[in-house]
Amino acid sequence: MKDIAIVGHGGLAREIAFLIGEINRATPTWNLLGYIASDAGSLSRTVGRHVVWGTDESLLKSTKETAVAIAIGQPSRLRSLHERFRQNPKLSFPNLIHPSVTGDWERIAMDSGNIVLNNASFTTDIKLGALNIINPGVTIAHDCVLGSYNLINPGASLSGEVVLADEILVGTGARVLQQLHVCSRAVIGAGAVVTRSIKKPGVYIGIPARERNAAHSETDGERQ
Repeated sequence: MKDIAIVGHGGLAREIAFLIGEINRATPTWNLLGYIASDAGSLSRTVGRHVVWGTDESLLKSTKETAVAIAIGQPSRLRSLHERFRQNPKLSFPNLIHPSVTGDWERIAMDSGNIVLNNASFTTDIKLGALNIINPGVTIAHDCVLGSYNLINPGASLSGEVVLADEILVGTGARVLQQLHVCSRAVIGAGAVVTRSIKKPGVYIGIPARERNAAHSETDGERQ
């Protein structure tokens, strides 16, 4: 069993603890040490079934081989925490994939630190960068390419040949139609349907998805 720690101690961290437990049910792999907090004030606090085991600083100074899962639902913070922790060569970032996830695994390429929660579905010829968080019920179709530090919320879907750059948040139930590209640091609102490529950062909402300020100027009080 390999030691693993979860950075964060909120709801997503508890979900990832559950994910690790489910992986262990299928194939005993991980010894979950506990959660990592930003400061010592939360040390030894029990969160769900596990405790706050360490701090960012203690993890950075660790001399023991430890796997790390970053449980932060903000793409920019995912990047900054990953860049910080990878300065310690003793830390590694495994891909954690729920046993229920389906995919043509011989035709799917992943970098490191990706987290894929229950009932997500991949098809074939898909590429992922690092530290993407794929929530329950997400579907990713053939020939999609994802960069790094993207957060795909529950029930969202990417049609065939979609390309996501980096640090993108895709809201719950959102849809990105086939062959479209989404630029880095875009936010796609819950339930939005992207029908054209997104070429500049911003918040995109509605059906079809439009940049929020533009959508508000053309409708009377439309809200996400």
